[in-house]
Amino acid sequence: MAADDYSIVSHADGGVTDDALSALALTCFGGYGLVAPPTPAFMEWYRMRPGMDAQYCLAAIAQAGEIASSLFVTDADLQVSGTGARAAVIDTVMTAPQHRKRGLASRLITTAADRARERGRDLMVLFTGADSGPERLYSGLGFRRVARIAVAIGSPGAAPAREGVTWRRLAEGDRVLLGGYHSTASGFRPYTPGHCSWLLRSPASYSIGVIGDPTALVGQAALVAGTVVRIEGEEREAGLVVDLLGTLDTDSVARLMGSLPVPNVVVCYDAMDTAMAAACSLAGLSVQGYDVAMALPLADRWGPSADFGTWYPLTESIIGF
Repeated sequence: MAADDYSIVSHADGGVTDDALSALALTCFGGYGLVAPPTPAFMEWYRMRPGMDAQYCLAAIAQAGEIASSLFVTDADLQVSGTGARAAVIDTVMTAPQHRKRGLASRLITTAADRARERGRDLMVLFTGADSGPERLYSGLGFRRVARIAVAIGSPGAAPAREGVTWRRLAEGDRVLLGGYHSTASGFRPYTPGHCSWLLRSPASYSIGVIGDPTALVGQAALVAGTVVRIEGEEREAGLVVDLLGTLDTDSVARLMGSLPVPNVVVCYDAMDTAMAAACSLAGLSVQGYDVAMALPLADRWGPSADFGTWYPLTESIIGF
């Protein structure tokens, strides 16, 4: 089939179901490490992500009616370079093996960018593997690498026991605590009541670890998603450090990560963040690979001369939680 033999539709146009997307994601990402299991239940939840609209998300439909390629788009107001960006975040770009090398992903991304610009978005953001085929594809479409994201993995059992950290389930009222450590980084998405409610409905179990008074809504804490991810070819229980909260020093970050009540800890951070690198090392974690954050300017203000600084790893778009 030629590229013109496929129809580009929105996920709202019908036929793009949770089951169909889950099956395509399993085919495309089933063997990937550190990816949330793409079950229909996960897909149903993920498609309710605040800012994601089925009208924005796109799919390429083959003549036989099956989904050949797809991507998600989430409108998100991000903090970028000390100011606000009306961003569109792309993720879960996937094409079935039998439909590859026909330019479908490029068509979907180009169409998504045009439509995002039409509705007033001024920056498009995505994450992908460093030095990968997808990174080269996105570079050819005008995206630039704005950060190298380190992925560190380890076992808290390898770190010395640390006292004074209490873990509890995430609650609605915790929104006032969320943010802090990353709140000045480019790419940070401020938490809203709707975002917190969405996290609480997740297939993952979100917990907050607090140094000091566990009932306090200020101080030093970490937000962690307890889930199952693929590590070294096996599905393993893990704690994904989604965010760090409050004003934290290296030792405090290491205490939080080292106290997690799970067998594996996963942390994503900007490779330029030397304090986070030191904390991961102190907690017994080591870097296992790198992703990249990439951005496509949709307005002149984010042109080639823009300095994005340290970038926030949006784990929702990197791993799924």
